Amino acid sequence: MSALNKRTVTLREQAEAQRSQLTSECEKLMRFLDQEERAAFSRLEDEEMRLEKRLLDNIAALEHHGSSLRDLLRHLMLTGELSEAKMLSTVKDFYLNCRRQLISPSIFPVQLRRVEYSFPLQYSALQKVIQHFTDNVTLDLKTAHPNLLISKDRTCVTFTKKRQRIPGSSSFTKSPVVLGIPHFNSGRHFWEVQVGKKPKWAIGICKADSSIGERQSPNPWGYWRIVWQGDSFNVSGADPDSRLKAARATSIGVFLDYELGEVSFYGMPEKCHLYTFRDTFSGPVCPYFYIGPQSEPLRLCSATDSEC
Repeated sequence: MSALNKRTVTLREQAEAQRSQLTSECEKLMRFLDQEERAAFSRLEDEEMRLEKRLLDNIAALEHHGSSLRDLLRHLMLTGELSEAKMLSTVKDFYLNCRRQLISPSIFPVQLRRVEYSFPLQYSALQKVIQHFTDNVTLDLKTAHPNLLISKDRTCVTFTKKRQRIPGSSSFTKSPVVLGIPHFNSGRHFWEVQVGKKPKWAIGICKADSSIGERQSPNPWGYWRIVWQGDSFNVSGADPDSRLKAARATSIGVFLDYELGEVSFYGMPEKCHLYTFRDTFSGPVCPYFYIGPQSEPLRLCSATDSEC
């Protein structure tokens, strides 16, 4: 009974810890949203005031132009009372005066710059993630299938029909797969993978300490990945396989929150959310890349890349 009570206490403590963490995360998110809202409204107000000033200046210029036209029209009507010679001289002066004075001001277009106030929540939040948590992930040559050609900087991989190396004890041999480094056992991490128009690929994470036998089993445990095949996404890993209703993406962003037990996938550069796995990680995990039996390359984007 004592052991059961201890388990109950432990369960309650774990639940309370998760509640506290969830509350903290929600508070951080609310603060972020509040800051983004105030900053966006401030930018919008500044832009509104700038455009309003230019509009008022434009209205004043148009009113001055209209006043000048009325004055010249009255002056022209008075020339009808002059002699013919005097009228010709006056009309000539009038014409020259018109050319100097009557430069019509342009009409100012009133249109707010959309970038000043348009900030989709998902876009803004993910942009912050990219700025603060991007890691320089590279390919681990020791794990690469022997038919995979790895670039010198370890950021690009291509499937070839010719063996590139003798497989080692950590290499995949049944599927064209390579793992990434570094390994993660805490924190938040983001990386982006350019997949282009490859007809088949899989990207995600896996347990870094699993044996090569476990990795190459038909249904490996400890994998969290999305798969593109033909014209649709599938997901596999901690949750049962399911089909996603999402359009093809040329790049995939992966965001790992280790403590929260989440790995999320985003279609880039649109930054649209594709899927999130929720699980509990009990050891180090590492990036996972299934290349597919096609010659198109798969490329990792560096933290300094503005565009992948």
